[in-house]
Amino acid sequence: MSGPQLDVFQSEVGSKLASIDFLDTAPFPVKRVFIIMDGKKGETRGRHAHLECWQGLIVIQGKLSLTTTSLQDKKPIHRILNKDCSIQILPPLTWVEIQIHEENSIVLVLASHNYSESDYIRSHSEFLSMNL
Repeated sequence: MSGPQLDVFQSEVGSKLASIDFLDTAPFPVKRVFIIMDGKKGETRGRHAHLECWQGLIVIQGKLSLTTTSLQDKKPIHRILNKDCSIQILPPLTWVEIQIHEENSIVLVLASHNYSESDYIRSHSEFLSMNL
């Protein structure tokens, strides 16, 4: 018996995203899983925050840097991640930027919500001006 098929989308920056929506358990209820793949060295992904969605990042292959900024202290935190790192939990209202350091890096992302454009904050200045 075959399972559901992944939907694959090509981004404007060249990488691909494959997703499937489902409900499971994790540090938060997982409703969606997607994979960032085929990224080019130096490419930056993310550059947004979510209003309600939690995410967990798992590096499957390669190396990347993760920069996060919370509304509480508004100071960027930089981490280098590779496939040996554990899941990185990203709560809502966290600005996220991912820079790919190795070609063919693969990142599995677990999300607490299905995709909704209305959950995204895409302006960094708007994000920084928000109050908790």
